[in-house]
Amino acid sequence: YNNLFTRLFGTGRDFRSVAQKTAADAFWHVPMLYLPLYYAWEHAVLHDVSLNGLADGLRKYRGECFDVCTAYWQMWPAVHAMNFMFTPVELRIPVVTSVSFVWLVVLSFMSHGERASEGQEGTGSRGEVR
Repeated sequence: YNNLFTRLFGTGRDFRSVAQKTAADAFWHVPMLYLPLYYAWEHAVLHDVSLNGLADGLRKYRGECFDVCTAYWQMWPAVHAMNFMFTPVELRIPVVTSVSFVWLVVLSFMSHGERASEGQEGTGSRGEVR
C-alpha cells in the first residue's frame, strides 16, 4: 500500500485520493489478487500440495467469491478509508495488520465453515461416527 498506491494515486488524504485507493483495494487488489491467492495456497497447503491443489482452491474461490467479497466489503472499505485519510503513512501497515487478525478469523470461518459443519453431523460427543 505504501509504495504502489502512493505511486498510483499520490500521497493526498483528500476525499478523491482516499476513494481511489479504497476502490482499488476493494475492486481490484482483493477480488483479483489477494483472495484468489489465499484460496489457492490455503487449499494446496491443507489438502493437496500440487498444481491440482492450487486449481482446486481457485475453483473453490470461484464458487464462494461473491459471499467472501461481500463480507470483505462490509468491513474493509471503511477501515481503509479511515486508514488512508487519518493514519500516518508509517503506521498504516500496523493498523492493517491489527484489523487483519479479525478478518482472517472471519475468512477462515467462511472458507472452512462448510467442512466443519459436515464433520459435526456425522460424529457423536466423543468424535465417534454415528
